[in-house]
Amino acid sequence: MRVVIAGAGAVGAGLGALLAAGGTEVALIARGAHAARMRAAGLRVRTPRGDWLERLPVALEPAEIRWEPGDICVLAVKTQDAPPLLAALAAAAGPSLPIVCATNGVACERMVAERFDRVHGAMVYVPATHLVPGEVALWSTSAPGILDVGVHPRGTDDVTARLVAALRAAGVDARGDADILGLKLGKLLASTGNAVQALCGDAAGAADLATEARAEAAACYRAAGLDPDALWERLTQRVAAFPGLGIIDGAARPGGSTWQSLARGRGTEAPYLTGEICALGAAHGVPTPLSDALLRTVAAVVDRGDPPGSVDPADIRALAEALAAR
Repeated sequence: MRVVIAGAGAVGAGLGALLAAGGTEVALIARGAHAARMRAAGLRVRTPRGDWLERLPVALEPAEIRWEPGDICVLAVKTQDAPPLLAALAAAAGPSLPIVCATNGVACERMVAERFDRVHGAMVYVPATHLVPGEVALWSTSAPGILDVGVHPRGTDDVTARLVAALRAAGVDARGDADILGLKLGKLLASTGNAVQALCGDAAGAADLATEARAEAAACYRAAGLDPDALWERLTQRVAAFPGLGIIDGAARPGGSTWQSLARGRGTEAPYLTGEICALGAAHGVPTPLSDALLRTVAAVVDRGDPPGSVDPADIRALAEALAAR
């Protein structure tokens, strides 16, 4: 079996290095200065327990890979970057290639199903950072993270079993899950705080804002016939096994995936995380003023090129109140 990681950013490159170190054949699809650096000098993996260098084959496009019947493709890009990559994967490998969506939110699985026959989801809880070309940081103090896999929307199969076995050999806490969509919906509830953390950091009032955003999302879930309390409990029980974050070079992890996008001056996943809640609310008649305010604020910060942590929570709350009044 070979695992091809399509999108070798923080999580993708980190998983690729771990899988290779665990004995699995791996290839990466990456781009830009990061791909060039990995091709020239390998991938530097940084952890609280020390660093190592992993040399992996790196392709710039799916067409550069000679695809084989046993290949599994792990999609690890941000959701906004998925459509052109999926089109290139379909053209290069065909619709029978198994795709595992190691992505936040639940939109990528829908995108994959438009082009591929075998769609899998993965709930990823691997705290990782990629800010420097050719380098990723994995912040866990021991096992690098949690990654559960299943057929989308329900079931398990041989791809699930093979990938889970490879991940376990790499030291990842991995399981097959026949209700992977439910687990990812639970994580989407948690991800409602991503925008708050990226915009406001640890500012006073940010934690309350994140709690309110999750409550707003929960109301949308209930209107859609989902049980947010059960989904949240299932997620929290699963991630309770995570050992915690460590220190690298005397510093703690600076922020999550949305924070990293803002720090790198790029677009974010917010339209597919917070935006998913807005769409759910619109479909079921539930007002989502706070989610709307977060989505608008993220877009404004990206347009201005402002750094993460530069927004006052009171400004987001004021915008939410104004939107609610309309």
